[in-house]
Amino acid sequence: MQEIRLHFAPTPGDSFSVTLSNSQGEPLGDAVVFTPFLSDDDDAELRWYLEQFMELPDGGALVRAQRLEACLVQWGRQLHQAIFSTPANQQALAQLLAAPEPRLLTLVTSDPSLLRLPWELMADDAGKLAQHVSLRRQLE
Repeated sequence: MQEIRLHFAPTPGDSFSVTLSNSQGEPLGDAVVFTPFLSDDDDAELRWYLEQFMELPDGGALVRAQRLEACLVQWGRQLHQAIFSTPANQQALAQLLAAPEPRLLTLVTSDPSLLRLPWELMADDAGKLAQHVSLRRQLE
């Protein structure tokens, strides 16, 4: 199994240092800084979309849902860009995607708020990353 592990370590302020490694703990790519960008309101909208709208999509809720769907695309690109923006990280991801399945992307953190982010939305021009790798969350 091929794996990239994303290790999130808190830094002063609201940011995290993200380092990449393989399943044996060997470093990959470059460390990057990640600052969570979704607000509590964004989280509530996402929860509404998944738990309420998807069960009964009708009426005025359609406009609200379309607005949120546009945000989903933007959030996915922002998440992807935040982690895989450097050439070294892009190369590590390309190697993972070129490897035979199963492929795994593991998010490792001691902060549970990071694990609630919609990482499955990560996408670039080639599409959603979650269509090519399994995503795993790990609380230290």
